Amino acid sequence: MENANLKQETKELLIRQPEWAPILISCVQFSRESADGVLDGSAVRNRAQMFGWSLVPLLTLGILEKAGPARKHGHVGINRMRDVQAVENALTELGYDVHAKLPGDFFAQHEKWLHRTAMSAMARSA
Repeated sequence: MENANLKQETKELLIRQPEWAPILISCVQFSRESADGVLDGSAVRNRAQMFGWSLVPLLTLGILEKAGPARKHGHVGINRMRDVQAVENALTELGYDVHAKLPGDFFAQHEKWLHRTAMSAMARSA
């Protein structure tokens, strides 16, 4: 069952600060991809290409909860989303595509590399 308060708080965050959308989308995607729902903070930021962003505000809001000890000298948190469905619904209702490939998505990067490689090969053969 979805947490209605968390959904509303997530929507309010996105309305006030829409720059959080890529981080939240990355969190939802990693939660869905992970067998145990655990998120590595650096992986979340990398996929969203938002380096240097702290996930602490999402912990404070209750969107994330600690799922393990910090790594890398206490700087990278291991977290879990409290209610993935509530956050996903908030994003969707505000028009965000939770299935979109984000800039740091490995597969999106790989497809760009393949495209550049193919274009270079075509240019060399012309």
